[in-house]
Amino acid sequence: MSLVLRLISNLCSVKPWSRSISTRPRPLLTLALGTSLLLLNGCQTATDRLDQKLKLNVPVVQVFFAKYEDVEAALKLAMLKYPQRVDNTEAGIFESDYVKSDGRFKPPHKSIEYSSGYRYRILIRLVRGKTDSRSAVKVVVLKQIESVHDFFSEPGTLPSDGLEEEVILYRIGRELTINKALQRAAEKQNKKDKPAGDESTPAT
Repeated sequence: MSLVLRLISNLCSVKPWSRSISTRPRPLLTLALGTSLLLLNGCQTATDRLDQKLKLNVPVVQVFFAKYEDVEAALKLAMLKYPQRVDNTEAGIFESDYVKSDGRFKPPHKSIEYSSGYRYRILIRLVRGKTDSRSAVKVVVLKQIESVHDFFSEPGTLPSDGLEEEVILYRIGRELTINKALQRAAEKQNKKDKPAGDESTPAT
């Protein structure tokens, strides 16, 4: 950045008579300015993405191509650490109780200190479906954040950055992958254990 500033300063300090000597564009200066602007823009874009906030009550959604029962089982494993409030298997509804104190999620890329009144709930919906004759389940994860200032005032709502929702979906996908690997291992073992030529010999 300092190199670019020096180049700009030198260009601006050139006397009028020296500018008239050569009016051709300077490729090196143009390249340096362009590269610096791209780098600065890229850094700013990455920072903006990390600090971007979702709108209120906007869920994070992902579709898993697996049986409904498998996705439900993976969801329950992924949500073991959350206090349970609603677990309705038939309706495909899971809701956590308010997460407070040390149980609150903290992103790994930055340090955050929550106020004592910061709390939230995780609401998850499972929607059955099919895609190209394959079983599919849409998982909808919503994080409802509240900030309680004192005992008498109403809690205020806050937007989510979507990170914890993404982590939950990642855990569900990981559990599904582990489950598939275990099923395949069990199938291979069953084939090995199955005795060869178990068909009865026809009577003569």
